[in-house]
Amino acid sequence: MHLLALSLPTVMLWIMGMLIGGLFFLIFVLFPILMFIAALIEPGRLDTFPPLEDALRVKPNPILDAALAAGFSFIGHYRYNNHGPLKAFCTAALSPDGIVLLQLRRGRGERHVLMTRFPTHWVLTASSSGSPDLTGLESIDTLPDATFPVLLQYHNSRLHAAPAKAIAFDLSTVLPALVQHDQEKMEAIVRRRLGRYINAERTAIRLNVSGAIQMVVKGMAQVISSARRIHLANQKNDQMAWGVKTADRSSSPTDHNSLQAPPH
Repeated sequence: MHLLALSLPTVMLWIMGMLIGGLFFLIFVLFPILMFIAALIEPGRLDTFPPLEDALRVKPNPILDAALAAGFSFIGHYRYNNHGPLKAFCTAALSPDGIVLLQLRRGRGERHVLMTRFPTHWVLTASSSGSPDLTGLESIDTLPDATFPVLLQYHNSRLHAAPAKAIAFDLSTVLPALVQHDQEKMEAIVRRRLGRYINAERTAIRLNVSGAIQMVVKGMAQVISSARRIHLANQKNDQMAWGVKTADRSSSPTDHNSLQAPPH
């Protein structure tokens, strides 16, 4: 029994080491290999965003409700990325000044993206990571688990830091602008010799080995930074919540001396 008691910590260390080693292998070996294979096999196809046939059956969404409450104009529901067995759709809405386009993607999970276009590139702020940009035509940042007001505020702060002036969207030409942008991204991938067209219409491409490697490298960078992005989103959520609470208390007859400082 004495020898068994002495060996128990060693056994626990071995178990912990195996668990940590397995997790490391899963994240930094197996996952990149699977990502590389998927990047080589799965083609990228051009979406044309046809209208959703059963749009009346779309369930209400709190992100869309928050956008409409913020003054966004509803554009419509559209088919999106419908080339596999799982069907997806997106909802589009535009800010009052036409600068920020909301694309709410649903059907394969949910991801909402705020988009603004500039003369040389687009600025995207998303609620979760997606396919990395290989073209230089997009500046993508993520703020996972952020509320819509926080995500919009963060996106606008990125726009204010940009040296160029944003180009406004028009309600009647939003979808053609999205299609044209995706076409330009395909052209850039082919021009950079990261992939090739696989049909005569030039509406589908497949990455080569160089493109797949870049996809893995940038995808793993997103994975590594995800914890930091979640922490930042939580901080900004707390800051905005504290600001709302402070405003509510300021508008009430409460004694201001009783207010506590916000948690750090």
